[in-house]
Amino acid sequence: MRASAPRMFSRSVALALCGLMAGCFAANPDWEPPADSGGSSGAESSTESATLESATLESATASSGDTSDGSGLECVDITDYLHSSAPDIMLVLDRSGSMVQEQWDGDNEQVTRWSSLYDAMGVALAAINDDARLGLVMFPGDGALNTYSAPGCIMNDEPDVALGVDQKAKILDSLPVPGLEDDKVQGGTPASEAIRLAREHLVEHQSGQLQFIVYVTDGVANCGGECTALPEGDREYCWFDEYDDHIVEEVSGALALGIPTMVIGVQVSDVTSPTTKDGNPDDVNPHDALTEVAFAGGVADIMGEGFLEAHDQDELFLHLNFLTEFITPCHLAPSPDLPIDAVMEGTVEVTLDGQPLIQLDPDSCFAGAPGAAGWAWIDEQHGSAVLCGPSCLSYQSGATLEVNYCTQP
Repeated sequence: MRASAPRMFSRSVALALCGLMAGCFAANPDWEPPADSGGSSGAESSTESATLESATLESATASSGDTSDGSGLECVDITDYLHSSAPDIMLVLDRSGSMVQEQWDGDNEQVTRWSSLYDAMGVALAAINDDARLGLVMFPGDGALNTYSAPGCIMNDEPDVALGVDQKAKILDSLPVPGLEDDKVQGGTPASEAIRLAREHLVEHQSGQLQFIVYVTDGVANCGGECTALPEGDREYCWFDEYDDHIVEEVSGALALGIPTMVIGVQVSDVTSPTTKDGNPDDVNPHDALTEVAFAGGVADIMGEGFLEAHDQDELFLHLNFLTEFITPCHLAPSPDLPIDAVMEGTVEVTLDGQPLIQLDPDSCFAGAPGAAGWAWIDEQHGSAVLCGPSCLSYQSGATLEVNYCTQP
């Protein structure tokens, strides 16, 4: 976590940040840790190739060293079985016509949803670590038209920006500039196809990192694929006025692969839409539909409140600020060689440069300005933890991390 700038977070914001930052979801189970991953000093360490058996933990001896507080606990150093790194992020951004057709700032008629998203992305991208792997998918695709037909629903075959390091400038350059976006921010909402494209791209470029999709939209998915099978006279109505619930399947499928989806809604309506030819899916409450998507994506299970709602520009800036908060190497996830069940039966002690860190609950870890020093479990079942506030800063600055599993002799 970047704790240098004081911020206050609500409970839901803190929990959402915890979930994304520390990997409350199991990483790819088929991944094998590289030889140079793990904990210890700052961002560099080595990993033992041998498997750490549960019996090894259970047979810890005094020769492993007593804890520094003289408690007499017998400990085993498990630092080399942890890896810390920034996750891979695919940004999936809505550039449909509604993002520019409506203003949402009563004091400034020039502030559209798209102009706010553009400005917020610029701030967020500027603060993200340079070594983070980022990519971009916008929907609809290039050349989409504000027309009540298939051309309003086209999607690109490839991401607008491929996943990679040092992609921040390229992503910002790819976003249509407010005031010059007349032919670039228009069309429908083929969000299902956009999520599918982002998911497939992440799977194709797996490297053992935690992976996430950040999905930003002002409405619900339309442009359902079944429209092409309808009689020609019915297709136009279908393209825009039928809700494409395949998006729930797409985010669920991503989560099943270990890729959760964080959903940010931009001034999403909480009123059931009428049955009329107006370009919006009929008889659908957009707020409820997007909440279902958020829960299917997994992150809402951490927050307990569905998607992150931006009712104005300030809230959109706050939510996108997550990108600066969780793209850091302060989350610690175990390698497949670490027997988590056995570890959880003992005591875990964490030190930085030999100084013990106190264990915090997640709320205490992320609340406050700039937050308390220490560490916190985020997902005890999978052994994911995070360094908090000043402790994170110290680790990023090169402090030596040590994590020990300890038991009574």
